Amino acid sequence: MSAVTAGVAAIPTLSEWGTAILSAIMAVLVAASRRRVIRQR
Repeated sequence: MSAVTAGVAAIPTLSEWGTAILSAIMAVLVAASRRRVIRQR
């Protein structure tokens, strides 16, 4: 039971970490695209 409850309790933290990582990657991609556009101009 403890393992199941631990797994269920870890799901929200994993989802939060996943969203945080995805948002960070998106921010880096947006910054890189903006820098590329500025360099092209």
